[in-house]
Amino acid sequence: VGVSARAGFRDDELCYIPICNMETSPSRAAALRMHVEETARSLECAKREVPLAWLRAVDLMTNTGLPYLEYGAVLDLCTQLGMTRTDTSDMLLFLHELGVVVHQRATEALLARVIVEPQWLVDRLALVIGDENHGRGRTLQSAELQRDLYRLYLDGIASRKLLDALWTSKDAEFLIAFMTEAMLLCQINTTGNGKE
Repeated sequence: VGVSARAGFRDDELCYIPICNMETSPSRAAALRMHVEETARSLECAKREVPLAWLRAVDLMTNTGLPYLEYGAVLDLCTQLGMTRTDTSDMLLFLHELGVVVHQRATEALLARVIVEPQWLVDRLALVIGDENHGRGRTLQSAELQRDLYRLYLDGIASRKLLDALWTSKDAEFLIAFMTEAMLLCQINTTGNGKE
């Protein structure tokens, strides 16, 4: 028997709504959904009026089927909608604050991409943040990469070759910059002859 959502509690800083993972009813998280919707509606950003061009830009960006767009492509798209570079920057900052997109500006590598599918980012980061249970059954092309994967899980140290293999070289530069900026990764040289 599942725990009733009414058994939850709320105070000024905490909200706890238990949900039984064994429950199969589609309404098992109804109280949680309702609380999230109420909270979202009460946020100032939800009350902010935005230009229609922003909404059209969001639709176009998210309907590409791509997990991310290059910043230049977003600028071009927004220019076609009559938006200036400043408008585009303001829109991306607003959408980033809402969690609709991920667009960091700390470095050129981070500025260069607009993540329109944040789950893509979470999935890539999960490949290196975790333990051997997350990687169980994963096989890599070489014994060297398998050793590097084991070292990642054991010591928390990843070689650049491993990151390129897990993420693809095309994505590695961005993901390394993202993790470095978020203080999830730092460069060390443990062998004296290569970057790790």
